[in-house]
Amino acid sequence: MTLGMDTLGAVSRLLYAIAGRSWAWIEQRTLNGIEMLGIRATPDGSTPVDAVLVDLTTGGVDVLEASATLASATTVNLGSVKTKKVTITGSANISSFGPGAQLERLITFTDGGSVLTYNATSLKLPTLASITTRAGDTCHATQDPAGNWHIHDYTRADGTPLSLGGALRFDAVQSLNGSQLGQLLTNSRFAELFPRIDIATQGLSATQISNALTNLGVSTFVKTLLDDADASTALPTLGISDFIKTLLDDANQATALQTLGAQPADADLTAIAALATTAVGRSLLTLVDAVGARSYFGGLYPTRGFAAEGSKTDFTDNNACTNPLGVDLVATGTRIFGYATADFTNSSGVAVDVQARLVVANITAGGTTVAVGRSQIITLPAVAYTGSGKLNPMIQVNGLTPGTTYRLQL
Repeated sequence: MTLGMDTLGAVSRLLYAIAGRSWAWIEQRTLNGIEMLGIRATPDGSTPVDAVLVDLTTGGVDVLEASATLASATTVNLGSVKTKKVTITGSANISSFGPGAQLERLITFTDGGSVLTYNATSLKLPTLASITTRAGDTCHATQDPAGNWHIHDYTRADGTPLSLGGALRFDAVQSLNGSQLGQLLTNSRFAELFPRIDIATQGLSATQISNALTNLGVSTFVKTLLDDADASTALPTLGISDFIKTLLDDANQATALQTLGAQPADADLTAIAALATTAVGRSLLTLVDAVGARSYFGGLYPTRGFAAEGSKTDFTDNNACTNPLGVDLVATGTRIFGYATADFTNSSGVAVDVQARLVVANITAGGTTVAVGRSQIITLPAVAYTGSGKLNPMIQVNGLTPGTTYRLQL
């Protein structure tokens, strides 16, 4: 069938109607001086609208895109409406855009609050993660031959990049509040969003840089830090004292250590420090004086010196001391070890046996003997004033009472 026109500008038309009601027609006509082939629909039965227009001089096509509205749900069947533009209402979470193949839809979310659930096969989303929608967000959805949906060009209503997560604006006419600044600085793609100022401002004058920083919402405080070449201004601005600056400027730590009242590493000090890693060492390091240290090891300290001489009249022949040599001690621990040196000289010209031993007595308890050490015996030669000998009696006693006075006597 051929529809012909006798003159340029005439209209050739093929009409479609049902029971006398006109629904659509295909026609060729001249529109704005261009020959067009169109499908014209009459939604109200009388007034035509151009549903499809084909420019016969170029082959270009212009299509009237209708829109429909669907409610959010686990599955929003985009193929159930035969319109390219779809508005989704409500805030129910969405896991699928329904069955079909090779469909294409432009989507607008009016309410927000829905979660588009990411699926690496059936619902591919930008950033490879689920997206919480906001009112006014839009996206471009396409479907492959297998029926899998792919979301392209997801755009926030306020233009914020989807990768930022939280809403954040950063432009030349706004400054950042504390919350927004925190979002910016903690974002893993901060370097892409906010290049280094020293690179971005290369070639600008000082005034231009200052104006740029002001427009970016950077305070005078921060600008002082950025403009400071040797930290001489930045450190006082940050409230860092000369004391800290000395530490920061010290290349080999020598000055820093002196400033801190410390000293360089020393082998002995290192060894002492190692004591702190043991229970015994920690206990010793807490003692405030030598008395405490002796007490820790169970020692005593003398109330007077131990040095005296005696003659034969100080001793009897039956081993009993009539004038014993001794020293009084106050117990600071529970143990004592005594050691003495006894020098003997024989002036009689006759060989003589001598012995010496140490005795510990409790003076606080009236002189009661606590322990008697083992006797040491030596025979002095029968040489007047030249026969001599030395004895070294010793004694160890356990179970002393701290604070009690004892006498160690020879």
